[in-house]
This record gives sequence, structure tokens and C-alpha cells, in this order.
Amino acid sequence: EHEQPAVLSAVMKYETTSRARKVVNDAMDVMGGAGICRGPNNIIGNGYMSLPIAITVEGANILTRSLMIFGQGVTRSHPNLLKIIKTLEAGNEVKEFQTEVLGFFSHLFSNTYRSITRSIFRPRSKSNLSAYYEGQLSRLAANFAVTTDIALVLGGKLKLEEMLSGRFADAFSTLYLGYATLWFYEQNKSIEGIDKVFELAMESLLAESQVALDKLSTNFPIKPLGYLMNLLVFPIGKPYEGPSDALRQQAAQVISNPSGFRNLLSNGIFISDNPNDRVRMLNEILPKAVAMDKIIYKAKKEKRELNQSELKQLEEINKIVNELIQVDVFDKLGVEKGESDSYIRPALRNTRFANLNIPAPALV
Repeated sequence: EHEQPAVLSAVMKYETTSRARKVVNDAMDVMGGAGICRGPNNIIGNGYMSLPIAITVEGANILTRSLMIFGQGVTRSHPNLLKIIKTLEAGNEVKEFQTEVLGFFSHLFSNTYRSITRSIFRPRSKSNLSAYYEGQLSRLAANFAVTTDIALVLGGKLKLEEMLSGRFADAFSTLYLGYATLWFYEQNKSIEGIDKVFELAMESLLAESQVALDKLSTNFPIKPLGYLMNLLVFPIGKPYEGPSDALRQQAAQVISNPSGFRNLLSNGIFISDNPNDRVRMLNEILPKAVAMDKIIYKAKKEKRELNQSELKQLEEINKIVNELIQVDVFDKLGVEKGESDSYIRPALRNTRFANLNIPAPALV
């Protein structure tokens, strides 16, 4: 009977692919023309083109978010809901029905108490990052639980409210990712630089979960219950503003400079043995380029010129960097490879551009 619905696998499928799309889109911005021109030097183009497959296969993300994550999980995850449905189907189990209904209201009241108290008495100090963020996640979990209990008043119509279901999915997914991030941090908290990146990730997830819960109450079809949701979830306001610019910059410094955490992120990434492979070249030139930036900064501060050794290092680094930023260029493509130099592309024939393909005479 599918006692354990595949909710978590749906969460991971949706979240990893949708977030990967954002990452790859940003990577295309960084790569510029080198990400657009296809060829052996393009290290991001194939990933950009294949991501729609990951988004669509094994349940399109729009379907996963709107129907599967919350719609499939709420019935079997709730401690009383499925039993209430079964007693109604049986038709003659009055005592069992009453027991489960009382259990449902008991669950609702306990969730209400936890939502309010954890919202008010959540941790405020970041002296212990693990304890602080575990407290925030515990608060949001209680918020999610009470909004779910209230939303069940819609009955079977809840599954038809796909935008509402999608927001429940967002709230639940960010909670799951938050606990996963907390676990990963606990396993690797001794790694250099991990604190800032962990804080950045958690602040982002807390803000995303807060937005989902806020939109749930704002858009709930029964307005008085929507106001009640908002009161129970945010009794003293909305505390999560997302990561600050300063935190983003600090985390970016950790990721974009040689560090223990950057090495941790690099684990499992394929690096070719080919010295001309673009990923290998990028990986090898980074520490040299960062070190040279520090030398140049120091020389400017000391108001001196670079010495011969430093100039030689700079020249070598610039040579590799210049090679890395080049895009793929081909003299001929496709059928043109078998044609002579006088070949004119069909789109250029009988136009003033027809002679552009004729090589210019060599300079003497």
C-alpha cells in the first residue's frame, strides 16, 4: 500500500534539479561567449543543454512540486488522517472514528502550542551555529505542522489547490534541505571556511521557508483561517531576512580562494589527466592567480615595481588566463569542410557579403 511514499526522493529530485538549473545559468553568465560557442573548450554548454532533461524526466518538476511532495505525503504522514479515512470507509467503526478525531484535535492543539512557543522563544545567539539553526528549523517545523493541520479543513479540495500544495512543498523541502545541511556541517565542522558557507546556506533556506509559509496564509482560500495561520506562525513578526551582502561576500571568498572547504566541494569532481583540459587548467591556475593578486597588491602598497621573478610569474599566469578565456573558433563547419576556399554559404549568395569567404591576399 506504499506505506512509505517516495516524498523525500521527490523532494531531492525537484530541489537538486531546479537549483542546478540556477547554478548552471549563473555559470553561463560567468563563462560568457565561451559557454555559448560549442566546441572542445566549452566546459558548460553540454550541461546547460542537458538540464531540461533532468527537470522533465522521472516526473516533471512542476508536477512534482504541485502534486507529489505534499499531496502524496500529507495523508500517510499525518498520525490520524489515514485512520480517519479508513473508519469512514468502513462505515461502522464509530468508536474508532471518535478516537481518531479526538487524536486529530489533540495533534492540532499541541502543534499550535509548539508553533507559538518556538516562534517566541527560538534561539537568538549564534555563538553555537548548530544549536542556533537547529532551533530555527524546529520552529519552522512546528509552523509547517500547524498550517498543515489547519489546511486539512479543505478536505479533498486541498489536492486541487495546486498552487497551495506547491507552497506547502516549498516549506517542507526547505526544511528537509535545512536539516540535511545541518547534518553535513556537523560532519565537517572542522573544515577551514565552512562556517560562513553554512551560515549563508541556512539563512537562505530559512528565508525561503518563511516566504512559503507567509504566502500560504496570504493565499489560503478561507480568509479567516488564513489570518489564523499567520497569527500562529508569525506571532511576533517575520524574523528571517536572508543572507546579508557581507555574508555573501565572505562565503564567496571562501569558495573562490584555495581553502579547506573549497577542497571539500571539489571531492568527486572529475579532473582529466590531459594538461590542456579546461577544468584542469582552471583548477591548477587558481592558487597561482590568487597568490599573484596578493603580490601585486603588496607591491602597490609598498609603491614598488614587480621584480623580474614576479614579472615572469605574472606573464605565465596571464598566458594561461588568456588561453582560458578564448572561445572555440572553426574555419569551416559541417559540409564546408569538403568545399574549396571559394565556397560561398547559401545565405550569403547574391548579396554584398558573398565575397567575405574569399581569403584576403597575403601582405608582403
